[in-house]
Amino acid sequence: MIFYFKNKITYLYPSNEQYEDLFTKITYDKHYNYSTVDSIKPSLEYMEAHHMKQACCVVTVEDLSANYGNEEDIDKKYCDANEIPYFYINRTGGTIVMFPGNIIGDAIYATDSTEIIGVFINDMFAFLLENKLEPSFEGNDILIDNKKIIGMSFKKIIEGYYYFGVSISINTDLELINNICTKPMKKIPGALSDYGITTEKVRNWLLEWFNKHRYEGEVR
Repeated sequence: MIFYFKNKITYLYPSNEQYEDLFTKITYDKHYNYSTVDSIKPSLEYMEAHHMKQACCVVTVEDLSANYGNEEDIDKKYCDANEIPYFYINRTGGTIVMFPGNIIGDAIYATDSTEIIGVFINDMFAFLLENKLEPSFEGNDILIDNKKIIGMSFKKIIEGYYYFGVSISINTDLELINNICTKPMKKIPGALSDYGITTEKVRNWLLEWFNKHRYEGEVR
């Protein structure tokens, strides 16, 4: 799975005890750098060894940080001057600023089915509508008032194993994002807290959703 520095993590399956060994395989250097590929690999090895159909965790961000894939997309001098840790991740696109209270859900499935992302979109739309919001969908993102609230990713890691990830913005700071990120934003970020929706409410919903939508097919 993808692990973030100093954050609250709930492992749905396997359990916290089963994930104990994975902690020793995921390390940070003094610059807080880590590799998405290196952190997913031990999860895959664990799944294959234990014939697991799925691995999943839900993360609540507790510390401000920045995740970047390209050196030119982040102002490291600003981050250093303001003591904001930054992480290198193996990805394309611009820098992602992680704000305290935001939610990340990561899952690896032993399947090549893409149905799960459609199910998530439908269920998340229902959740937002229940909270008197009017969501829209663009690319892999869910927007409210034309601001990006939720980002999603679904990709093949290796043959037979797919990754599904979702990032939900509860809090944001546009001025801080502009100071950290050097690449122009394609979408203006938004925050569910602006509409009275809390981290706890979203976290509880996402935990319930992942538990409900376990993969029940055959292990490849």
